[in-house]
Amino acid sequence: MGTKTRTIPLILILAFSFPVAFGDNGITVSTDKQFYETGETLSISGQIEVKKMPILALRIFDPSGSILTANNVEIQEDNSFSKTVSLDSPFYDESGIYKITIDYGKLKKETTFEIISNNVVDIPIIKEPEKIISEVTSLVSDKKTYTDNDTITISGTVSSVDDATVLVGIYDPFGLPTGFYFGDINPKNEFTVSFLAKAGVNFKIDGTYTVLAHYGESKSQVSFDFVESIQTEIVDEPEETEIIEKEIPEPKQPKVTEKEVPKPSPSIIVKEKVTETKDTNKNEKQSPKVVEKKPVNADNLSVEDVELGILLNQITLHCDQSEYMDTVSYYDGMGPAMIRLCKYSDAITFFDKELKNDPNNVEILTNKGAALAKLGHFEEAILYYDNALDINPSFVPALNNKANALSKLGEFDKAIVVYNIAKNLEPNNKILDKNLAISKTKFSSLEKNKEQTLEPPIQISKNEKIERIAEIKSEKKSSSPDLLEQIGIVFSSLGSIFGFH
Repeated sequence: MGTKTRTIPLILILAFSFPVAFGDNGITVSTDKQFYETGETLSISGQIEVKKMPILALRIFDPSGSILTANNVEIQEDNSFSKTVSLDSPFYDESGIYKITIDYGKLKKETTFEIISNNVVDIPIIKEPEKIISEVTSLVSDKKTYTDNDTITISGTVSSVDDATVLVGIYDPFGLPTGFYFGDINPKNEFTVSFLAKAGVNFKIDGTYTVLAHYGESKSQVSFDFVESIQTEIVDEPEETEIIEKEIPEPKQPKVTEKEVPKPSPSIIVKEKVTETKDTNKNEKQSPKVVEKKPVNADNLSVEDVELGILLNQITLHCDQSEYMDTVSYYDGMGPAMIRLCKYSDAITFFDKELKNDPNNVEILTNKGAALAKLGHFEEAILYYDNALDINPSFVPALNNKANALSKLGEFDKAIVVYNIAKNLEPNNKILDKNLAISKTKFSSLEKNKEQTLEPPIQISKNEKIERIAEIKSEKKSSSPDLLEQIGIVFSSLGSIFGFH
């Protein structure tokens, strides 16, 4: 580096040699030197104050702000991490200040180093390839609508290969994650993921679900619909079915192969034929369509999001047998993931730790209530829901979950009142609709049972009345004065009841 090396201020060298305190950030990061030449090796090291996840995200940016590299770095058992980078040409030819960023969940740390290059190459021409960023170029689903027990297949392509896999996230109509999947990229830059759709498990409500494919610094989005059963919608059109049944015998009518039509019932097959016939008039090869958006630049998922997604994929099917659907807030953390895994005691442990630092967080309070309710502690769960509602009376998840707990305790009338309060705040909330319908049905059934168990009034015939009076008269003769007086009182009462005067 010649005279440029000798011009480094001594103060900078001394400041760089001392370790950086954690402070409020919780991360330290440093390089082995402050100044480098193209072709040298850069060593990055640091430490995490509190280890929550096993990896962190490290990125390096050139002087113009373009990203040069993005890596996941493993955190060691002593909470330290390190990464070695070769400052090779042409990526590190430009002289100037380069930035290093460390992302660890919500924590972020930055540092810089400088490259002093002796190359006098035409930098704009050489750096042109550096600005090509790997991204998702296409994303589709194999069908537009799925139902229970369908296998969903998501496929797409990337512009160039940086990492070996694409992270695909599935989100329900309310934006909550239902699962994350990793698609391997083949030599043709294509990737595919497939997973089973289970009503009440990873697909708890009907509606439009969103697919987000994350790759490098970009993401691409598509959507599809999920309905628990499609038969109801088809059978609800009897007029169209009758017309088609008359048209079917005509030999010239276009026929649909068995591959195109499922075989549940004749009426459903006919319905599918009409749809295919209309589509054929527009386009001979009708294929499933999904609204596709062009890739846009976006931050990568945090480390917590990825780890949470991996845990969500481990859920045991049907481990939650409750007919009422609690609303759980899926923020970064292990507590909500433990709920999805039905590890409710472990979830409560995580929520207790979080409440020590943030005791008035309505999401954590509601989530802990949900975990308690899953263990059958409904009264205690209601205390946490009420605590959240004291802080935010309009927090619909707490209202929904409280009504569920009241229903579980058999207090359906109170539960229905709470559901209606939540419905006034969110009239289109399908979870509330489902839970409210269940409670109304159970309440109506309970009221009918009460009416049936009421004993009818005792009917006494006229002969029975006469026999009873005769018995009382015979007892009068052998009774003491006190006893006779008591019988007279009884007799007069009977006379008033039976209509004797």
